[in-house]
Parts: sequence; C-alpha cells; structure tokens
Amino acid sequence: MSSFERPAERKLTSLPTGPTPLGKINDNGIDAHLLKLSSFSGRDERFSEKLSKNAAEAIIAKAHKKPTMPERIAYITDALQGIPTKYDTLTPKGSDEKLVVDFTAMDCVTFVETALAMANADSYGTFVQNLIKMRYKNGAISWKERNHYMIKDWATHNAGSFVSDATEGLAEGNTQTAQRALTYIDRDGDGRPEAEKTTFTYIPRESLASVQKNIREGDIIVFISKKTNLDAEHTGFARWKNGELYLFHAKQKNEVQQDPLSLTEYLASKKQFAGFKVLRAR
Repeated sequence: MSSFERPAERKLTSLPTGPTPLGKINDNGIDAHLLKLSSFSGRDERFSEKLSKNAAEAIIAKAHKKPTMPERIAYITDALQGIPTKYDTLTPKGSDEKLVVDFTAMDCVTFVETALAMANADSYGTFVQNLIKMRYKNGAISWKERNHYMIKDWATHNAGSFVSDATEGLAEGNTQTAQRALTYIDRDGDGRPEAEKTTFTYIPRESLASVQKNIREGDIIVFISKKTNLDAEHTGFARWKNGELYLFHAKQKNEVQQDPLSLTEYLASKKQFAGFKVLRAR
C-alpha cells in the first residue's frame, strides 16, 4: 500500500496456468517470500506475457546493457507500459506480510519501485532483493516496517542507496517547507493511527515552469498533498519527448503510460497537489 491508499479487503488467489509465474523462482530461496496474485480475468491476453519470469529477466538483461540510469529507466518503463492500474496491490493490513511481485497490476508506488529495482539489477534475483530493500526499512518484511509514506518513509530510507533528493539542487531557491502530522497508517494494527510528524521541502506548483529545465530523464516526481495529514498523493517518472517534459506513471483508473498531457498541463489539472519533490535515481 502506498502512502495515500487506505487498507481494503481482497482475496488472494493463485496465478493462472501459462507462463512461469513470477512467484515460482528459486533464486536464493526468495520464493518463500512471494505472494502469488491474480485478478487476471477480463484482461487482454497480451498481459499474460508479463507474468513470465523469463520476460522480466529479458527486460532486466537488456536494461543492464544501457550505459546510464536514465536510459535504463526509459527502457524499463516503456517495457512496462500497458499494465493495468489497481490500488491496494500489496498485502492487506492484518494479513501475514509477504513480498508482492505483481506484474498483472500496479499502483503508482509499486510501478516506481518495480522499475527502479529492475534498473539497479543484473538478474531476477537481485531485482527481488532490491525490491525488498526498497519497500521495507532494513529489508524486514512486515507491515510495520513497510515504507508506507512516500516522503517520510520511502524517500528517507532509500536515500543514498536507490535515490538522492534533488529538490533543493534544481529548485534555484524556489522551495517551500511543509510540516505534516501524518495519520493515514496504523503501523501497530491497533486501530488507532498515531500522528507521525515530518518536515520536508518541496517546489511549489507555480514554480514548475522555471525549474523544469533542470529535471532529468528518469527523475522521480513526487506530488505533494495539500492535506495536513498526508505527505504525497502520487508519483511517477519524468520523461522528455521532443523538448517537452511528461510524466510516465500508473495513471489512476487506467494503466501504466506516458501521460498524454505535458507535466505542466498535468500539474495544472491537479489542484489537490501543492507542488512536488524530485528524487534522482542512483
């Protein structure tokens, strides 16, 4: 679950027969941690190929040959294009926490995690290990240790290993400071979420035009919520095309895609965003 998704009940079932499911792997015994998921019915059959471990390995192998991180991310995000968007793709609260590797559906955070973990991998096994390190504090697979909040948890715990915070460096002084008391996540599972205080800097929405030239291909854009009890509401990758900056993301109620709107147009259409942070993939 990402920082802006509420828990919901869902049934967990086995993957359909066909290509080797992602859960059936033997790399370093990781298969014991994987939760096989399916909400496959009614989907275009072309998505069955994305369930194959061999297909994922092929993407990783080809991306690994790219000389720079932006090129790897561009290749991988293009390869993942078309996967349907679905909220609450991880283990529900109250269930035994498992590492979920699900190429049949993604939310905005699991899309970013999957692409970034693949970009830092040279095999399927290292991809899965990257995902564990990225999603859980100290690599401990549990609800409590999951990086639920995108800024307070995810960006902080992955700084220096998978990302660096590029916000201040590219903002040219156009930053604001936000203080939040986050109350969306019940870490202890007692039904009473405790307010978690956090302070961070971000670029206000009206400053995008002056700073977007400093945003690089493959940078992670994290959109800041205007809510006082939440840090972020959405995320995706920056992609340049014909001199225009776009967002490549798991689009709400749609699929993984490069948004048809430029980033300027997209941000203008999202009045609920106060601004954004920029994380640079390492």
